[in-house]
Amino acid sequence: MKLTRRNFLGAVGAGTAAAAMPFDLWLEKQAHAQGVMTRYSTASAEGKEMLKIYAIAVKIMKGRWAGHPHSWTFQWYTHWVNGNTNKTAALNAVYGNRPPIERSLAEEMWDTCQGHGPNPVKYFLAWHRMFVFYFEQIIRTTTGINHFTLPYWPYDETDKRVIPTEFRNGSSSAYGSLYVGNRNSGINEGQSIERYGALDFKCMTEKSFLEPGGGFNGKLNQNPHGQVHVDVGTSTNMGQIPYAANDPVFWTHHCQVDRLWQSWNAAGGKNPDDDNFKNQKFIFDDGNGMRVVAKISDFLNISTLNYKYDTLMDIPPIESPMLVASSEKAPAFVAGAMKAAEKHGPATNMLAAEIPGAITLGAAPLRIPVNPNAEMVAPMEMLSKAAPASQNIYLILKDVYTADSPGVAYGVYLNLPEGAAPDPSGEYYIGSINFFNATSMPGMKAMFMTDSFTFNITDKVKDLDTKQQLSDGINVTLSPFNTPDAKSSPKIGRIEIIVE
Repeated sequence: MKLTRRNFLGAVGAGTAAAAMPFDLWLEKQAHAQGVMTRYSTASAEGKEMLKIYAIAVKIMKGRWAGHPHSWTFQWYTHWVNGNTNKTAALNAVYGNRPPIERSLAEEMWDTCQGHGPNPVKYFLAWHRMFVFYFEQIIRTTTGINHFTLPYWPYDETDKRVIPTEFRNGSSSAYGSLYVGNRNSGINEGQSIERYGALDFKCMTEKSFLEPGGGFNGKLNQNPHGQVHVDVGTSTNMGQIPYAANDPVFWTHHCQVDRLWQSWNAAGGKNPDDDNFKNQKFIFDDGNGMRVVAKISDFLNISTLNYKYDTLMDIPPIESPMLVASSEKAPAFVAGAMKAAEKHGPATNMLAAEIPGAITLGAAPLRIPVNPNAEMVAPMEMLSKAAPASQNIYLILKDVYTADSPGVAYGVYLNLPEGAAPDPSGEYYIGSINFFNATSMPGMKAMFMTDSFTFNITDKVKDLDTKQQLSDGINVTLSPFNTPDAKSSPKIGRIEIIVE
């Protein structure tokens, strides 16, 4: 069906006024229901053929009026509106005095990305699966090619951690619509994205979807998801939420994120069975101009959505979380003389002002002693001999935030010797933090989005104890992977070590 302004307005009007069509009936009516369709790697022959179709569609979409639901701008703004404005101003700029029906879908869809800003992180994976699913429908409608499937960028493979060639070709090539010039330096020249921060896939070993410490959904949101955003883009590109979906590589990145979720499920990872979670609904356009109400429960199993991936990430089987007898949580160790901040969970939070005493990161490595509270008895002994076996030691960096993106990630090192060069391949490296989910956004300049990062350091602490490297206590070093933006001032509100 070719979507014209006339039939779009009719579809939106009908969709807004009438009850939503049941999802199974809607799916049955779609052209792609002719069989299960495969999404391919961007590195495969099939994936490259799909990228040719994708480039054609992007060119067409970028030429459409911004208020058209199948325009590039409309889809970009569904994730988050341009960083130079806010939703209300963007709606007025695009639709002006046009009839309300033309902007009604935009009012429901724009700025609805889950896991960022004020939107809860627990819906991160589900909302983005819907977003990619319906975007794929739009590409089919736009090109008239019903067998199109969105290819994924397989950066779980170490030799694929460069932007696919098709996205790096200039505007004169057949793939010119996929090219964006304001990516990080070197990225369009085929340099590894990890020069701005290392990817890790520790999320794939998480036993639960949401908890503890963010679970699979929260950990994946931070790394590799947020890390890839920071590695690829500047603060006016993939590196900051309001601009991220304006880069065509965004969609192959999120197709990969969805593939990682499916890989985790295939290995035994269980999705939430909570009715409140499963019944959560979001509004999208179905590819034919029809408003649809998408419910999370309909998107938890991709086999019911009639697509699959050519390959999945090979990970060990995920065991269901074991229920163990509860034990009293040890008091937290707090970094230096910092004041205790209000306790936040793993989700992104909002703070009305900067945290007094927060640690400011810069261009040089920063070494932070994590001292025990005065009332603690033999803290290092307790850390190094944590028992029983069910207990773990966690390092938590809480209330991570910044007004302006530094454009890089920071490596986190445990007890890195003074004078030693930070090395992410070395024995002291435990992971990284990034500020993709922790940068203030338009309309929220007085607010700081915050994030928390949790690292299981049990084995690392025991190894340090064996090597007698805990005599002076524990310290944490944070070091940027590359040169951070000079105008940024990234901060950490609180550092904790807990045993539980």
